[in-house]
Amino acid sequence: MSEVPAASSKRAAPPTGYLYHQQVPEAPQRSARRKNAPARKPKPSSAANLGQKYFLANLRTFLIVLAGMGALVGLAYFATQQMGALRESRSKKKIEEWKKENEKAVAARPKKDPMVVVGADGATPAPQTFNTDNIRQATYLARLGDVAMQEKNYKVAIERYTEALALAPYLHKIWAQLGAAYLENKEPARARIALERAVQGDATNPGVMCNLGLSYLNLRMYDEALKLFEAALDVDPGFPRTHFYLAKVYLQRKEYEPAMLALEKYLRAVPTDCEALREKSFILAGRGQYLVALDSLKRALAECPDKAELYWDAAATSALLQRAEDAIRYLEKGEMFTSPRDAYKIYLDSPAFEGLRKSSSGKIYEKELADRARRHLQENRE
Repeated sequence: MSEVPAASSKRAAPPTGYLYHQQVPEAPQRSARRKNAPARKPKPSSAANLGQKYFLANLRTFLIVLAGMGALVGLAYFATQQMGALRESRSKKKIEEWKKENEKAVAARPKKDPMVVVGADGATPAPQTFNTDNIRQATYLARLGDVAMQEKNYKVAIERYTEALALAPYLHKIWAQLGAAYLENKEPARARIALERAVQGDATNPGVMCNLGLSYLNLRMYDEALKLFEAALDVDPGFPRTHFYLAKVYLQRKEYEPAMLALEKYLRAVPTDCEALREKSFILAGRGQYLVALDSLKRALAECPDKAELYWDAAATSALLQRAEDAIRYLEKGEMFTSPRDAYKIYLDSPAFEGLRKSSSGKIYEKELADRARRHLQENRE
């Protein structure tokens, strides 16, 4: 019997090649898995992306349209400026051509001529002969003068009217316009010369006659002014401004009763004229009718609340009525439109405030007003 080999004390190694005998690989740590794993892309919100996309597209379109509109506006502005400059240059060139033609014609005419033109500088160039071209050119220049008058550029208006009259001195309307421009420019002597020429050519225009009378009034030729205003009333009794100028002449002559009658006629036609209401209050105050005078000044202030002289008159009338608080209130309002220095001078110089200056409230106001005037003077010096 064959011998069975004895069993070894050590157990034989199990055969390899079976899965359950293989070692299970060690699981990687969580931090390592995170490092090795590819980065996940966030899931974008489809609605937000779509809105952002449309917003950017619309924004680009808006900016393009805005830039295009800006370019068009700039181009239109440039074109307008160029056209305006071109028109202005053509106008200046045309005026210069007319001036040269006029100078040649003037040089060719004899020196002694019964028709002369009074220029802005006092010169008296001879006029052009009558022709339609001169009338057309003079009318154009007169329109330029009208534009300057509307802009209150009286010196330019005088130049344009004078140039027009050098071409056509027989156009009496332009003489009247030149006289009005001289009046506005505070040149009554020159206004008188131009307006006399206008009235000689057309004595049926009450407005031109009133302007001539006003030039006489400013030159203190009161008798001549009175005669002219009376003649203007004969031409047109319904022209209201004539009554106002008549009243001013009567006031200068210290004829208060006819002045009041003329003012009342004028105020029936123009009840809101501040200057006329002020003149009426002056006459009433001279009669001692202070309450009625103050009422007239209040009506004037309602129409012209920025006229300092109306506040001074109202303050003086209130002081004569012994209404200290009202007088001080009107003085303070007048100070707002002038200066503390002006108010202080009026307060000290006017006899109407004599009683107010002696009162306790008047003394307090005078001290405060003096302090304001002093500060105002120091500020102006600095």
